[in-house]
Amino acid sequence: MKLYREICLQIVFVVFLVCMMAWWMMPVRVNKMRQLYTIDTLAYFKKTGLHLLPQREFLTIELDSNEVQNRIAFDFAQLYMHQIIAKEDTIHGIHFHFGNGAKYEHLILMLDMFVYERAQCYLVYPADTWFIYCP
Repeated sequence: MKLYREICLQIVFVVFLVCMMAWWMMPVRVNKMRQLYTIDTLAYFKKTGLHLLPQREFLTIELDSNEVQNRIAFDFAQLYMHQIIAKEDTIHGIHFHFGNGAKYEHLILMLDMFVYERAQCYLVYPADTWFIYCP
């Protein structure tokens, strides 16, 4: 019984070491301005050539500090999203890019649009959001 316990502890220790080594070997980059250490979560996709989203033809909506232009862009994006969902279009999508002048209000308006249009598949990334139709 004692031998069995020692073997189990050794196996657990080896698994722990392997996990720690795998974590330690992850691609890490340093942001020199803030001295923050960040892990490149997309490193796997970059190395393998896989894509996080299926290949689509994305309409890019640029959001910045111009309120009039942003309102027009949101209206057009909502019409385009409605058209994609109505036609069950698996070829096209919408890419929202939040520029330097974009506000938190724009993110909320975009999420409200997703709820209103009953969008099911979207990916939110720090300065970008992609919408696609999922059958």
